This record gives sequence, structure tokens and C-alpha cells, in this order.
Amino acid sequence: MRKRNTLLFWLVWMAASATNARTVVYTDSQHPPINLSSETQIVWLDAVEQHQKPLFAQLSFDPQQALIQAQAILQSSHWHQQEQQLIKAYRVSRCGAGMAIRCAEVSGRGL
Repeated sequence: MRKRNTLLFWLVWMAASATNARTVVYTDSQHPPINLSSETQIVWLDAVEQHQKPLFAQLSFDPQQALIQAQAILQSSHWHQQEQQLIKAYRVSRCGAGMAIRCAEVSGRGL
């Protein structure tokens, strides 16, 4: 009887674990995924770069001028919102880089 209860427990536990698994796709803006289900999570590995491009792409090559331009960006009224987007992108990319193997194992798919 105890053996049957143990087996039943493991079967229920494995079934519950399988239903909580989800697919996570790690990619960049150059390789957007297609035909994904709505449950698929996408981790954009270049999200930080994509957020920084419009902010800092036009900085001068002259260090003194670039410093003045960067300070103007940091003091602008929109900087707080842009900073929050960068922080979020850093957190997601850090998780994406460090958790790729674990997330692939949890979803039951290879890398």
C-alpha cells in the first residue's frame, strides 16, 4: 500500500511539474522568433543595447562635447523613465544570460 501511495505521489508531482513548464526563447533583435504561442516568454538579449542606441548614438566623438551632451541627457525630464527602462533591460538580460540552461531544462527543451 505504501509503495502504491509513493508511486501515486510521484506521478501526480511529475504531472503538476509538466503543466508548469513553459517555453523561453532567448534571441536578439536581429533574429526575431516567429510562430510562437502566447505562453512563450521571449528574452531579448540585446534589449540594453536597443534602449541605449537612441539615447547615446548621437554623442560627439570629441570627449568634451560628448560629456556635455551626456550630462544634458541625464538632466532631461525624460531621463527617469528611460533609466527605468534600462534597469529593466539589464535585469532581464542578466537573467537571460545566467539562466538560459536552467530555463531550457525547465521547459523540457534543449537549447
